[in-house]
Amino acid sequence: MIFQNTLLTSFWATGIVLSFTGFSHAGGMNLPRTHGSSNQGAFLPGVYQYDYDEKDIARIQESHFDHFRMLVNVETCHDSEALTEMLTLFAKLGSRGIVCMNDTNQPGEIEHGNGRVNDLAEMAAAWKIVYERVKHLQDVKFEVFNEPFGYRSAEEYLQAMNTLIAKAGLPEERCILNGIGYAEDIQSVAKAGWTGDLAYHFYPNWLPRGQQSLGNYSQLIQTSLSGVSNDIYITEFGAALNRGDVYNASSTRNGNVLALQGLQDALRNLKKRGQHVKETYHWHGWDNGDSYSFWDKDNHFGAEKIRQIQEDP
Repeated sequence: MIFQNTLLTSFWATGIVLSFTGFSHAGGMNLPRTHGSSNQGAFLPGVYQYDYDEKDIARIQESHFDHFRMLVNVETCHDSEALTEMLTLFAKLGSRGIVCMNDTNQPGEIEHGNGRVNDLAEMAAAWKIVYERVKHLQDVKFEVFNEPFGYRSAEEYLQAMNTLIAKAGLPEERCILNGIGYAEDIQSVAKAGWTGDLAYHFYPNWLPRGQQSLGNYSQLIQTSLSGVSNDIYITEFGAALNRGDVYNASSTRNGNVLALQGLQDALRNLKKRGQHVKETYHWHGWDNGDSYSFWDKDNHFGAEKIRQIQEDP
């Protein structure tokens, strides 16, 4: 990606051309599997599909995004063709960012599963396959396990992750651990003894209705990251992008808009106090027509807010 004072980004779905000026860094984007819903599809059993065509790739390349979070599960790692498809897509976009391992629902589990590694040995073997394919790519990190909400304590979770990292032969300095829960509690993982990189996730439902305000969202994020000296990556953040031309309005009461405004405010304040978030990854870049999709024609005002957040100097 060539950085210029002015970047012209074409929204292919809308025909709108926006002139983006004066940014200091680009942003990250999640590219989920293209099966099921963008919310829960990654937890469905089976090999992942990555049906991003050349049009999708072209508009991503022309956007402000320059690093990507690619999702895998155990089944996909053992399917050479599927893994090659994912890595080919990653390579076309520069092979910069994160590979993240997702849980797979077992019989009887629904939605996001149980939030625990199903089998440490099986997942370690899957990670070992991935590592052999990407270890030469120095701009790629490994998010060891997505959203560990099923662990009773940070200590139990960290013990499982350390075992997984060791069995897989992953270099610890390239590993990222999620916070406990839905990756929102990174402080507990740091206090449990993890000194490496940490991943934080943020969505509007982190606050209940009645408490959703710009200030409350900003304070929530700042408090969640406070006192953590580890490098921090926000590997998932998102909100509905289809609320119209209100994403910079001061009078809005919409929780999705307020969440994005609060995130922008929090990142600015974190930077002022010297706690820099390394990278942020918007959820998501699959053009599937839902309200979180960066590319949908009804979402361009929200998409512009995502760009503003990620390019905020």
